[in-house]
Amino acid sequence: MAKLLSAKGADAKARTPNGETVLHAAAMIESTSLMTALIEAGAEISLANRDGETPLHWAATTGTFLAVKALADAGADLNVQDASAGNTPLHAAVSHDDIVLIHYLISKSVRTDLRNSAGLTALELAKGRGRGSVKLFER
Repeated sequence: MAKLLSAKGADAKARTPNGETVLHAAAMIESTSLMTALIEAGAEISLANRDGETPLHWAATTGTFLAVKALADAGADLNVQDASAGNTPLHAAVSHDDIVLIHYLISKSVRTDLRNSAGLTALELAKGRGRGSVKLFER
């Protein structure tokens, strides 16, 4: 597919006026085959939009686990903080009480001490929202 994209003149690094890439969209809809093709065609996994959100942020926010895993396997920084709120993918997973994603990120040894712009770690965010995910941090 990467060859087809290149042959058709697709630009894996093209951006919208807000800075999103096709990889952002592919991550959001969990199109892992397109994500793989884009990465093979030169898409940069760490490019952030104007809000400082990477494709990984979008995947974590929408709960597309396979997209998060694909980006992690491709070397994405799992501790990246967005520019607008300082949230990490773990903060996003906690915000949506995505137990599977929280467990996965913790198993990948993400930093749980990072604070967002409100001064909250992901655990503090979970406690403040009364989320069941608090138990995952206690393991």
